[in-house]
Amino acid sequence: MLTARSSLLVLLLLGIVLPPYGSSDEYTRIGAEAAGNASGEITAYVGAEGLECPKDVKIGWYLPNPYKDEEVLYSIDQTNVDEYKGRLSPGQVARVKRNKNFYMNIYPTHTLAELCKSAIMLRALLSS
Repeated sequence: MLTARSSLLVLLLLGIVLPPYGSSDEYTRIGAEAAGNASGEITAYVGAEGLECPKDVKIGWYLPNPYKDEEVLYSIDQTNVDEYKGRLSPGQVARVKRNKNFYMNIYPTHTLAELCKSAIMLRALLSS
């Protein structure tokens, strides 16, 4: 199993270059692009906003769904799959076409997440 120190050594030996850590609002704390896309389908990264963990959570529990009240934007089924063909994998298209009862509900995209403190510290160490 790799430790943080040996992971750092492996990355350095491979010459992996990571985006700057914490240098601007352009990147998340782990180096991903923070901006969403121009159409708004992919939202900007907001960190752990809205992902509060209950104080009494126990190992094995599912965390509450912060999106439980969201409405379906649209559904993809046999009647409209060709309209969305360019945004689906060939396997998804085949499944929708093969099964008349199969459909996919499409919800808004969210880009929020958070890592544990040790992962963030490792990211900072690797970027310095």
